[in-house]
Amino acid sequence: MTKKNDILKWDQWFAGVIDGDGCFYINKKNEVSFEVTTSIFDVEILNSIKNKLKGGSIKPRSGSNSFRYRVKAHLIIQTIVYKINGKLHNPV
Repeated sequence: MTKKNDILKWDQWFAGVIDGDGCFYINKKNEVSFEVTTSIFDVEILNSIKNKLKGGSIKPRSGSNSFRYRVKAHLIIQTIVYKINGKLHNPV
């Protein structure tokens, strides 16, 4: 398998994770962020994403058995958009 195929497969996997548990949002201060939330049993997924994208933070969500990966850095958000562009599936 070539490196290009490895990158494509990771990007497709990442788009699937986002499709199920991720979102982009703009807060009241017009700051753009990206986040993915998983159960405590899947926190390694978030570690994999953080390592691949080389940034962001992982913190427990209060009141639930889950963790959140969050990114506010514009360059990483641009990378995320580039990686998932055309790979999300939403029939609605």
